[in-house]
Amino acid sequence: FSGFQSNLPALLTLGAVYLVATLCILGISSLADDGVLLRLMMAGEKPTPEAIADGRFVLASQIALLLLCPLMMAYWYAPMLAAWHRFSPGKALFFSFVACLRNWRAFLVYSLAVAFVCMLAPVFLLGLLAVLLQESSALVSGLVVVGTILVIAPTVFASFYVSFRDVFVTGSDA
Repeated sequence: FSGFQSNLPALLTLGAVYLVATLCILGISSLADDGVLLRLMMAGEKPTPEAIADGRFVLASQIALLLLCPLMMAYWYAPMLAAWHRFSPGKALFFSFVACLRNWRAFLVYSLAVAFVCMLAPVFLLGLLAVLLQESSALVSGLVVVGTILVIAPTVFASFYVSFRDVFVTGSDA
């Protein structure tokens, strides 16, 4: 709870605005697929094969991703700016968005690396293990998924701090 000792009202405001913005984005995307993506995200209701086959689900996913990108840029550093530097929510969102925009090349490389490490490498490893260990592939795949999450999640969260220091902390601040 130590993270909430500094500028709690700003952090709660940021969380509420993020929730509302995400729900609005899902609502907008539901116009393309009659709410299939919204129901998947909110209730875990899997889309029917027909919903995926007709392309509306993919269109809604693309709309949501397109709208979520600027939202993620605005929120990438906002909680740290609000908590550590006592920025107001609006100011934290603005400076986070500008910092991400100015460093878009680094974020593109970062995103591709995270996508590879989080998605492609585990899928390749799971496929290889499924071929080699056909009898116990379900157990092994579960262990690989849990192990991957236990290694990657802390690494990705630690990278937030490292990138924050690279972007916002000067030599005299360190």
